[in-house]
Amino acid sequence: TMPDAIRTRDDLKLLVAGYDASIAYADWHVGQVLDTLDELGILDHTAIVVSGDHGDSFGEHGQYMDHGIANEAVHNIPMIVRWPEVTTQPGPCDAMVYGLDLAPTLCELLGLPVPTRWDGRSFAPALRGERFGGWPFQVWDHGIYTLTRAVRTREWLMIRVLHPGLYPYDEPVMLHDMWRDPHQTVNVAAERPEIVGE
Repeated sequence: TMPDAIRTRDDLKLLVAGYDASIAYADWHVGQVLDTLDELGILDHTAIVVSGDHGDSFGEHGQYMDHGIANEAVHNIPMIVRWPEVTTQPGPCDAMVYGLDLAPTLCELLGLPVPTRWDGRSFAPALRGERFGGWPFQVWDHGIYTLTRAVRTREWLMIRVLHPGLYPYDEPVMLHDMWRDPHQTVNVAAERPEIVGE
């Protein structure tokens, strides 16, 4: 059984092993679908999109296997797109995109008009291997277990705690240097008020 709290290193190992097992289980099922498409001879003619709705923290900001704060672990989610005759140069793209950018991307790839009321932006150029900058920054929010808002740039993650909810966050603002501290272990908000102000 999974631990109900992280009290020891063994509890953490069990938690991570359980999470890895769930990922392997999902991966096995995706593999079955891909194998079936290949056996039917249609894999190379099938668009495939894999994504998620959130990640989970594994110690970041004191949370374990939970998604209760607007941080990198929760909001940096996978997005895998394989599109016939478009993604001919596979590889990672580190541009910042939102999940809501997927719908206009699919419209563009299908030759459909993108509704003007949509907030998302197509990242189809990235899938074609073209220059693509993505968003210069992102704004994240979270309202389960905590009420937090965050701004993520390439270098910085600033989290504003509007209400700590179930967690004892006594600092209203957390600022993390994501290049030097990708696991968000040190709050540098007091040392970098100009970044917080920006």
